[in-house]
Parts: sequence; C-alpha cells; structure tokens
Amino acid sequence: MKFHNFHYYPFPIVQDPLSYITESVFTTQPFESATVISGSFTGELAVIINKKDFDLGVTVYESMPDGKLFHLGYALQRASYAEDPEQRRLFTPGKLEHIKFETSMVSRRMLPGSRLLVLIDANKNPNAQVNYGTGRDVSDESVKDAGEPLKIEIQGGSYFEIPLDNSFAEKPQK
Repeated sequence: MKFHNFHYYPFPIVQDPLSYITESVFTTQPFESATVISGSFTGELAVIINKKDFDLGVTVYESMPDGKLFHLGYALQRASYAEDPEQRRLFTPGKLEHIKFETSMVSRRMLPGSRLLVLIDANKNPNAQVNYGTGRDVSDESVKDAGEPLKIEIQGGSYFEIPLDNSFAEKPQK
C-alpha cells in the first residue's frame, strides 16, 4: 500500500528534510529578512478529479537555511464539505472544481533565508479513514468500491495566502 499525505501531522515539529514524498510540493523564494507569519494559511485549489469526492491534505513548513523543517500548519478536510461544513456537495468527475482550505493557526518569526514549503495531497494513510470517492457515506465504502485510482489535476487559478504580519518588522536602531 502506498501512503499519501504522510507528513500532515505535526510530529516532530522540527524535523530533517522530508523522505517518502507523495505530495505535490511548492516552495517560495527565500525570505531576505526575518519574517513574521501569524494566523492561518488559506487558499483555494482549482482542480479536476476523476471521482465524486476525496480527502484533501495541505501541509506548510518553514524550510530553514540549515535544511531542517519547522511544521507550521495543516488542513485535512473532506473536499465535498469545503464549501459548507453542514451540506455535502459532491463533485462531477472531469469538471473543474474549486476547493477552499484553511490550515491550523500559527505564529512564528521565520529565519532570514527560510522558504515556505507547501505540500498538497489526497489523504490515504494508516491514520485515516479512506475516502474512495464514490459519493456514498465514506463509512460504507470499501476498497472494492475504489475503481480506478484517484487523479487530481491542479489547475491555474489556484492560490495560497500567507498570513504575513509586518507589525513586528525590525525597526532600525537609533
């Protein structure tokens, strides 16, 4: 079995570079100076999938200049509830869909030279209930319902918002 979204859980908080990567990986340019982030990372994915539903994982790290990673936040959600947590909206396979997300909150002063590292994946690992995408209650699905493997195509128009907090910017010494 191949595990997906393996890195979402914040343990350990500070860790060595990732191994066993299944996620789509996005990085920023290095920050020139110490940068404060405070709040949740938010965004929206424009995707085309071949199922009626899937479970989305978004994980954010500070990739520090020494190669270590600091876990900043994550989102783990059933895509069909992204628009409204009380009303499930199934997707039409092959159609462009928009999925909003919001990670857990964080406040951190990132080191100069650090980058943000963002991982995006479907959730399928030993710690999770697997959503096979049939549109039925996930508790009633089994591997027999899986059919063809989930395919996710991330489209242009997807975005990620960084909660920068410039109120802590370094002031010049007098």
